Amino acid sequence: MNSEHLIEKSYIETPDFDSIYKNLPETGTTTRAFAAFTADQESQKIFYPHFNRISLINCRRLSKEKSFTKEKYLPILTAIEDYSGPAALKLAQTGKKVVVLIFADATNVGGIYITNSNPAWTQEEQTILMAPEIYGYLGENFGVKRINNDNDSIYKANQKRYSLNIDDYENPNFINPSYGYILTNLLITHNVSHCKSMVKLPKDKIVEVSYAFFSMPSFNTGINKDPIGASLIGYSEEKDGELIYSNISNIISTLYEDKNIGQRALSESVSRTVGKITIFYPVNKLKEFANQYLKGEFSVVKTISIILKAKLLQDKYKEKKLKKELKFKNFLDFEKDRIRVIVDSHLNYVDWVYEKFSNLIKGAEMAEADTLVLGKIGCGAFLNDENEIAEIMGRALANCKRIKYVYFAGMVETDPFIENVRKAMTKN
Repeated sequence: MNSEHLIEKSYIETPDFDSIYKNLPETGTTTRAFAAFTADQESQKIFYPHFNRISLINCRRLSKEKSFTKEKYLPILTAIEDYSGPAALKLAQTGKKVVVLIFADATNVGGIYITNSNPAWTQEEQTILMAPEIYGYLGENFGVKRINNDNDSIYKANQKRYSLNIDDYENPNFINPSYGYILTNLLITHNVSHCKSMVKLPKDKIVEVSYAFFSMPSFNTGINKDPIGASLIGYSEEKDGELIYSNISNIISTLYEDKNIGQRALSESVSRTVGKITIFYPVNKLKEFANQYLKGEFSVVKTISIILKAKLLQDKYKEKKLKKELKFKNFLDFEKDRIRVIVDSHLNYVDWVYEKFSNLIKGAEMAEADTLVLGKIGCGAFLNDENEIAEIMGRALANCKRIKYVYFAGMVETDPFIENVRKAMTKN
């Protein structure tokens, strides 16, 4: 998959493209109206000629691929205040070969969902609305899916979610495109004026860029939970994503109800630690821990609650009182093993995220891109720590072969995140 998927600039001059361009919404269309247009299956048909020439790169297992060169290239890191879509448009119009990272979360995994009669309003509208066919390329099955009848856009584990690489998953009913690491060439046909109005580009200003779908583990048990993603990660070996998030929620509630912990249980750092253990630590090893220290009374909630309770009470109690509170005779062994659970969960998380970033870079380089548009992936509502993400991202970027430029969209040059990525990249 070397050059066969590359963009043919002459496509812009073909009758097929003329037909697409003629039928695109005009300037002045609101983002929501534009979303409705791109979500309509009949409207999607105008893109069929373009769909037929798109090739996909599935980066999910690229970590096992041999690199095409031993050379490494440290890219130049730059902030750009535009959102990723407008940034990609500008960069591509200057001749750069751009890959845009779409961070797909619980409200915008791979495109628009319909909630009742309206497309969901998402944080990424001004980024991905400019590439309308991003919502519809499903082989012969175009269009988007209705999320539910409650107009709340909350994930449910039994919902079908469409993916460009549907065959990758054990159960085709459980599909999440963000875990497919998909790169595909798309037309940017509109700019966004003041985040509200779509501006149709002149034909000679339309560009094609590659879009990469990407998702991070969420440690949030609210609307931003991702049960399909959590079960697909596979470290815990738990196949029920809803149960994973139910456990996370119940662990936090158990800690909150402990009079010695209370509000501290609601901090982001606690949610992050609980999530890492629940998603990235094998259940059978938790069971071994419970057999040794909890008299065989095993449940994921009880076991992780005890592990986190010991961690949270360390600052409050001296060792003697902590031993009494936890009622363990073999306290030193308990401490050693519960620390191991926390550390191993974190290391599994780091390895997994690093592999995701590495695969993204390899896929972009297979597409012969020289430019990446990135952001603070998985931070914010998903509760991943931006310092950890910057460190892992920098390590991955240190192994670039062809990427020359990385632009961090929606940021200023003084953002500490960029400097942390740079430090991690240059020390590897």
